[in-house]
This record gives sequence, structure tokens and C-alpha cells, in this order.
Amino acid sequence: MRHYTKGLFLLLAGLSSTPALAGTKVGDFDIGGNMSLASDYVWRGVSQSARGPAVQGGITVNHSTGLYAGVWGSSIDFENPMTASLEMDLFAGIAYEFPVGVKVDAGFIHYDYPGADNLLELDFEEYYLGLSYKTHGIGMSAKYSFSPDYTSSVTSQSAYYIEGALTYDLPYEVVAAAHYGHTGGDFFDALVPDNYEDYSFGVSKEILGFGVDLSFYGTDKDGRTLYPRNADDRVVLKVTKSF
Repeated sequence: MRHYTKGLFLLLAGLSSTPALAGTKVGDFDIGGNMSLASDYVWRGVSQSARGPAVQGGITVNHSTGLYAGVWGSSIDFENPMTASLEMDLFAGIAYEFPVGVKVDAGFIHYDYPGADNLLELDFEEYYLGLSYKTHGIGMSAKYSFSPDYTSSVTSQSAYYIEGALTYDLPYEVVAAAHYGHTGGDFFDALVPDNYEDYSFGVSKEILGFGVDLSFYGTDKDGRTLYPRNADDRVVLKVTKSF
């Protein structure tokens, strides 16, 4: 189902973007993009592609003021013929770095599932606020995401996601990363269990012009209860080409 993630917030991880002219400057605007092939699309510890591969990509436009906007998409598989086979996310926000090196990022994302049956009401919005800081090769980030109408139903039910991450620059331009998240809110209060945790550990490196990421993803027992096989521990390989 749609109620699953996207890892580190835009500022630290760098928003996945699709084929465009990354690094292309037009006046005060920078246009960037990338495409990715992943062995699984994992969002907040849960597979969005039925534990199978996914093709992803997007495009981001950044302004010199710190404002940005873009679109990101991925193939998905919710194992239900009434749902969509594509997720499209529209996002916008503002990022700013203070003189002390602390970065703040605030914005919103609209999650859209073209082709899904209207009765499922899968589309929803989420707002986020994140902070990050990096010094001596160590990066730290924290982010809070909130959806006032997670189910897009007549009776609105909210949900939130709290996450934190650490990165460390290793020799040979290898980056190690660890991530931890907590999911809860009104929507989950009606479920048993009513919240869950997810985590990941991985390494990444640029090889022959491609970004290669190998990460381990998992959830606690509550996550595995809520989303059985799709929340099982797994290792995911992702290869990305930026433009």
C-alpha cells in the first residue's frame, strides 16, 4: 500500500530526480535529474514493489533563493489489480544553510497514483521539516513529516514519520549511512500494533559515473506484523545515473 517511505530528507540525501540536465544553469535556476534501477523500492521499511525491482527517476529545479520544486516517479506493485503501477510525487520547498553550517529544509509532497481506482483514494499530501549538519566527514540529519489526511478519506486520519540519519565519509570516497524511523498517528491508532520502527544501514560510492548504493533494510516486529512479507529484512542494490 501507499503507506510506506523515502529515506533521508531532500537536503541531505539529494532528491531523486529524473533525466534532465543536472547541473544545467538557466539564469538563477539549476535543473538536475537522475534515473535509477533498484532491486526493490523500500519506503519506510516496507516494499512498494512487491519485493521486486523498480525503475525510478525525477527532475528537480532549484532557484538561487533556496526554493525548489520537482517531480519524482517510481514503478510500484501493491499486488492488487485495482491499484496503480506508478507512483508520481510532486514536491516543492525551500532549503537554507545558516552561516554555522546547519541546513534547514521545509516543504510538501503530493503522492499521486495514476490509474488507481478512485474508491481506494490513495493520493495524499505530506508536509516536512528537516535539519542537517556535516562536519569532519560526519553528516547528521533529522526530519519530521506529517500528513493531515493520510487516508484521503471522508473522516480524515493523520499520520506522522520521525526519522534520523548519520553518514560517514570512508576512504576511497565510500560513504556509510545509517537511518532510523518511527511511524505513527491517528491512522495507525486503529491498527494493532498502532506504530512501528524501521532502520537501514548501507554504503554508497560512485563507480564509472554511476552512483551505487548497497543497503540493508528492516523493521521491528510491529512493522512485520502490519506489513508481513513486504516488511521482511532485505538487502537492496540501487544504481543511479545523474544528468
